[in-house]
Amino acid sequence: MQKLHAALWRWRYFLIALATFAALTTGLAGLNGLTPATRTVVVTAAEVSAGTRLDTNTVALAEVPENLIPTGAITDRSEAVGHVVTAALPAGMPISTGVLLGEEFLSAAPPGRVVVPISIQADGTERVAIPGATVALYATPDNLADSKEAVEVTRNALVVGRGENVESGSIVTGEHTSTLQIYVAVEQNRANLVIGYGATALLRAVLIAPPSSSP
Repeated sequence: MQKLHAALWRWRYFLIALATFAALTTGLAGLNGLTPATRTVVVTAAEVSAGTRLDTNTVALAEVPENLIPTGAITDRSEAVGHVVTAALPAGMPISTGVLLGEEFLSAAPPGRVVVPISIQADGTERVAIPGATVALYATPDNLADSKEAVEVTRNALVVGRGENVESGSIVTGEHTSTLQIYVAVEQNRANLVIGYGATALLRAVLIAPPSSSP
């Protein structure tokens, strides 16, 4: 199995082009009287963004050419409904276990890295934290901190997935907080630091490098 199925974001343009080519090939094969081998799998019924929780309106069963079916493809809609996708998927894309948030996804980190979940501020700056982007993570100081400067926690975090937005507030203070859960692959020797800061302070993502559009 290819490591980091979440790397679909890096290949998304290539995959879409491949799917288009396959559709044309299938059409030509039909004209020539040839029937490509297909299998029924679960696909996206519409384009979904990273962090989407799949429901009965966003998944469907479809006949897909076997050469376009990824490893771990899901064949039962109930196995996809309720799960969160970690990368953006176009309509008609077969859904595999590797793009769903779960144990397989979290364990499929690149060599020398681990995938950790963190929450970042959702104040508009979270838009840079899309799968495939490299970001720096900063811990913002709280009101009781001696220094008001943000602390750089890591400068080389690879975003591998997005979770859901979480809204919270305090009845006492009236303050409202919006955060976004993301999943980042960080160097093993920085993981505890990232987790530690993430547990005690709001983190903010700053874009270092956008996703690559080429494989």
